[in-house]
Amino acid sequence: MMKNLVKLSFVLFIISLIMMNAVSVYAALGVKVSMQPEKANENREIVINVRLSEIKSDKGVVSLGGFLQYDKEHLTLVKMEGQNGWATPVAGGSYNESTGKLVTEKSGFAKSDETILKMTFKLKEGSTAAQVHLNDITISDSVDLVKLDNLTVNIKQTEPTPTQTPTPTPNPSQTPSPTQSPSPSPSQIPEPTQSPEPTEPVNTPTPSITPTSSPNNENTATKPLPQAGEASTFIMIGVGILIIIVAIFYIKFRVMNKEIGKH
Repeated sequence: MMKNLVKLSFVLFIISLIMMNAVSVYAALGVKVSMQPEKANENREIVINVRLSEIKSDKGVVSLGGFLQYDKEHLTLVKMEGQNGWATPVAGGSYNESTGKLVTEKSGFAKSDETILKMTFKLKEGSTAAQVHLNDITISDSVDLVKLDNLTVNIKQTEPTPTQTPTPTPNPSQTPSPTQSPSPSPSQIPEPTQSPEPTEPVNTPTPSITPTSSPNNENTATKPLPQAGEASTFIMIGVGILIIIVAIFYIKFRVMNKEIGKH
């Protein structure tokens, strides 16, 4: 009977360790996803980088999913490109153009800060502002799947302040040296003519596109780490109570055997 009690206690102890380990793996999963716009070029195109940072996982992040939404009346999606070993979402496959759902996976595990996607948009003619959203974001390390907050990037066209150009000053004409030639008659002296005034150049400002992030840090989503201490405490308390119950039954069983032996 004593050997069976020892075996049972050992099995319960192993089970509690396994459960505690499972809780700690879940608690270690954490990551931040952000969308960072680059400066627009002369073709009214702007690149938005989707980045991972502050990764907390024993294995690393291996996949990202979400729904890409943008103002199609003002923006055109030129292309999407996977970066640093991440797959490029393909229209009709890993990217659904009608719903905006996209999925990308890495050939390995991401454990440090890196860019995973480059999305190139073009602002249409006559459009001055637009928004790009990445909603219902999910991150996985092949074991756990976590959901993050939605992201938003604002794109705005601004007019630069024109700079004033100074008016050029004409060079004074050189005065010829006097000569000993006889003075010309009044009829031979030509009348002076006025030189045309220099024309002031006009500086035409060139419009540019300036991406701005929305307030309240909408272009960054962070997954808070769940607390695993309470779960581990309840597991250990349950194991202790179970061991005490088994010990009480064993003691009662020994007492009953003694009384039966006396009779």
